[in-house]
Amino acid sequence: LYVGADDAFPARLERALAARAAGRRVEVVNLGCPGFASDRVLALLRSVLRLEPDLVIVLTGHNEMLGGEIGPGTQLTRAQRLRARLLRSSSLFAWWNHLLARTLRAAETEVVSEEVAALEAGEIPTYVPEAVPGTRRAAPSDAFRARTAERYAQNLVAMVAATDAAGVPLLVAMPAANLRAEVGFPVPIEDPETRRRFDEAVRAARARLEAGQFESALASVDVALALAPDHAVAWALRGDVLVGMGRTGEALDAYRGALERDGRTHRITGSAIEAARAELSAADARWVDLRPIFHADLDREVVASLYVDHVHPTAQGHARIAEALLPPALEALGL
Repeated sequence: LYVGADDAFPARLERALAARAAGRRVEVVNLGCPGFASDRVLALLRSVLRLEPDLVIVLTGHNEMLGGEIGPGTQLTRAQRLRARLLRSSSLFAWWNHLLARTLRAAETEVVSEEVAALEAGEIPTYVPEAVPGTRRAAPSDAFRARTAERYAQNLVAMVAATDAAGVPLLVAMPAANLRAEVGFPVPIEDPETRRRFDEAVRAARARLEAGQFESALASVDVALALAPDHAVAWALRGDVLVGMGRTGEALDAYRGALERDGRTHRITGSAIEAARAELSAADARWVDLRPIFHADLDREVVASLYVDHVHPTAQGHARIAEALLPPALEALGL
């Protein structure tokens, strides 16, 4: 998404491999689909293996929590809650809902062929988060995040087993979220007085950060965090202040803390990556963690050169992905 085919990392990887393949023809087939989570990628793998590839590369992880969590705090009507349950439990209802939504939105959106490919692969079309407004969705609970991380890791291990059975090497790339993207859905503060004091501390921190008064800005952020320890906005603001102070390592921890607490459900979390790393290591699989590459410099302009938005890479970001994947791809192919 958002870059031309020639700038996307599969095309870049194809050119780099061809330059090292001693005159042999190299073809990298891009089967990436927007909105896919690892369960849909796993379902698509059957079709991928029919192409008899020499190597399969999987880059997935941002959409694992895309549907959000339906819980007691979502304030849905009885009809909305029933619909949400049906979307999760019934393939037939999900497909009917998709057709209806597609018809209603036909004047506003284009139907992409990837949805047809997903249906042919036996998968349910993407759950549409707009069906449950963001303000009515529950913030992901710790249990929901843990289940999601476990499912992500299990799906990757299932891909390893499928490619091993087919005698095809697999390379897993775990993506990196834009840590400087705006927090999408912070956990609300219920107590009015606590919320007032929190907002006051955040406003003071931002004003002092803007004025270059980093020490006092950090003190104000810490007041906000003492009032609401799990508020993603305060964690992200702490990262901004620490970047201004040149304390990059601490800033990285703060931004990752914000990511773990954000209710925005379409950026991969560190806990999901760590769960995947443990399972892939146990399975003796090849994997690449892209976070050190994308999170090496947290300067806002540098980050903006690598990301279009909260997750999608720019052309420069795609170039970095191709560079990271080239050495393990060469090794897997014996080049």
